[in-house]
Amino acid sequence: MIIMTIFLLFCIVVMNVALLASADTNSAMHSSIRNHPYPSYLPQKALDSLLRAREHNFYESSVESSLTLLNNIANPEIISRISEQKAEGDEPTCNGLVLKLVLATIAGVPYARQIDDAGGKEESGLLKGNYMWLGTYYQCSGATNGKDITTKMCTSIFGDKPNSTEGLQLGVCFPDICTVEEINVLMQALIDPNMTTTYMNSRCPKPIVFDAVDITAIVIFSLLGVFVLFGTIYEVYCILKRKTNENTHRERENFKQKSALSSLAMSFSVVKNTNTLLDLTQKEGNIHVLNGLRFLSMSWVILGHTFNFILGVSDNMVDFADWALNHGTFQVIINGVLSVDTFFFLSGLLVTYLGMREMTKRRGKLNVPLMYLSRYLRLTPTVALIILFMVTFVPMIVEGPLEPISVEPVVGWCQKYWWTNLLYINNLYPADLGRECIAWTWYLANDMQFYLLSPIFLYLLYKYPKVGLGVMGGVVLANSAIVGALSTHFNLYPDSLAYGYLLRLLLMSTTGYETRTDPPPEGMIYFDDIYTKPWCRIGVYMIGMATGYIIFVTKGKIKMNEWFVTLMWMAVAAIELTVIYGWTGTVMYSDIGEYPSQNLASFYNAVFRPIWAFGLSWLTIACVSGYGGPINSFLSWKFFIPLSRLTFCAYLIHPIVITYMYASREIEIHFALNIMIYYFLAAMLLSYGLAYLLHLVIEAPVAGIQKIIFPSKKRPEIKSMKLETEANDNAVAVENGFAKASLRSQKQGIDNGVVLENTCEIDKL
Repeated sequence: MIIMTIFLLFCIVVMNVALLASADTNSAMHSSIRNHPYPSYLPQKALDSLLRAREHNFYESSVESSLTLLNNIANPEIISRISEQKAEGDEPTCNGLVLKLVLATIAGVPYARQIDDAGGKEESGLLKGNYMWLGTYYQCSGATNGKDITTKMCTSIFGDKPNSTEGLQLGVCFPDICTVEEINVLMQALIDPNMTTTYMNSRCPKPIVFDAVDITAIVIFSLLGVFVLFGTIYEVYCILKRKTNENTHRERENFKQKSALSSLAMSFSVVKNTNTLLDLTQKEGNIHVLNGLRFLSMSWVILGHTFNFILGVSDNMVDFADWALNHGTFQVIINGVLSVDTFFFLSGLLVTYLGMREMTKRRGKLNVPLMYLSRYLRLTPTVALIILFMVTFVPMIVEGPLEPISVEPVVGWCQKYWWTNLLYINNLYPADLGRECIAWTWYLANDMQFYLLSPIFLYLLYKYPKVGLGVMGGVVLANSAIVGALSTHFNLYPDSLAYGYLLRLLLMSTTGYETRTDPPPEGMIYFDDIYTKPWCRIGVYMIGMATGYIIFVTKGKIKMNEWFVTLMWMAVAAIELTVIYGWTGTVMYSDIGEYPSQNLASFYNAVFRPIWAFGLSWLTIACVSGYGGPINSFLSWKFFIPLSRLTFCAYLIHPIVITYMYASREIEIHFALNIMIYYFLAAMLLSYGLAYLLHLVIEAPVAGIQKIIFPSKKRPEIKSMKLETEANDNAVAVENGFAKASLRSQKQGIDNGVVLENTCEIDKL
């Protein structure tokens, strides 16, 4: 404890001195962040589009004249151009229908004017980031002459190169028979026939066509629904039957001896799984404080994504940048990435805490293959179902002009790389985070990889505790050294500064800033390395494992001096706040060329995650040992138990919820703090509501099926092992910090709302 105190105090002094000194360092000695890459999860394209759209010469010479042509669809020049391209024959063609629309507009036919009016027009707020003039999507989609013309709303991009996805975006309403290529040809003829300065690139929502994958998805979801309905009806029947036979002892005994088929049906029961989910029993030996940490961390993740996802779909990004740069509290949102480190910490802690209990019970033996199989079967069905839902149903339920940029790319990557998620290598391949299928599951890949390594450390801790702790400490140091070296070599800055850099450029776009050095492509890759690769994230997991070991060997009964406890709480609070708010002054008040030196940035990258984990370690140990006070009371609140059990499903579903809320709009989002609060609360409610459904449909049934396949063996000969057998079977195969469903301790093995592997007990090797 003394060593931990000294270390924390040292970290506080070093970080505060370094951060304060950075404000006074001569800017000439600073390495300009202009040459450093953006975080890959930030929409750099949004900035490029804004800068491209607001270029003065381009705007005056191309956009205004083009809009004049588009708004005046009856212009003889347009009729002439369409007539020249009109295909011969009796079959309807794109050019022929467009000509028909032009003539109908001249004649004042209502449907044609509706189509003309639906197209995007010049809007105000270009300098504030309003570069998407999308028109009225549903007005276009509902326009028809009742015969041969039905329409669709597409978006044409005024690019500076072929196939550009960056620049001013204009909603255009065309007959749905027109292909993207035909729309591009017509728009190019209107805007810049010679392609001297502007290249038109259009995108249209893809029509919904049911293929084999869609049909398969419908069948699978329907079967799951039928299973849930049947299981619920069956349990209700059993409950009624038990009540009618409650006076017959023999019938009660027969009722308890259920067949495997009846157990399978009960695994899908809404009644049983809901009762288990809402079970608020806090058993002795559980680490209750983790429930609150888990739920609050998940809320932090949703908060960060609610704000981050708005970039690229907002009509006033500059206002957002101005607000973020002038409010230090926004650092909480920028540093929401630390919530992921909290989950790594929780996962490592529980693997060791429960793993050591099992190894002690079984005299140091672990059935490692069964551990791996049980964990894979626990997580993969839910992940696979989310991928299937993303590929099939999300394109159907998300409709609007923003769907092609928000949904179609993700669906495309999932169709190509879905198998990497099921093998839990999606953090390694593809190398670009932006190309991963449901990219937010990079965490699960890391956690699975750490879990595969965990038996090595568990054996060391059991046989040679000092060696095991020393090896884990070496891994933490190596992890920090790798992160620091990569940061220095590739000029990578902390998340706060990189995000602040992007926001500063957005703000400067209103004052004539038009040139900058684009980040090198390889730099983006190495940012992904630091953020998603296991060799850069395992340090926090190791600290969690060490914490779990300390709690296990001390049985949560560490005696500490009152002054020592007070000092530690003050030190931890100071250092955790420094990690979150340390760069506030730099982000708010420093220009781009005045950012800190690369050495300081690399040092921060190397240590801030382990330091955050050390703070969590103290919080957990203090609360378990009875020194948490009101913090422990709050985090151990029973209200958090069911919510923590839903965290895994909420983690998987919440980005889809946010995407639906943002991409289903007919127009872009207008940023305002009160609007973002509404979106955050809506995202929380919908995410946890859908997480509950996902839990009932797949997560809880899978846990029940695992119990049937791998029935637990009770060992009543040792009275003290009652709690251990309730924790169930392969307790070391704890779900990661996100996997939080559970069933009653005796039936489904709960411990702190973390789903344990419901298989047979780990057999002796």
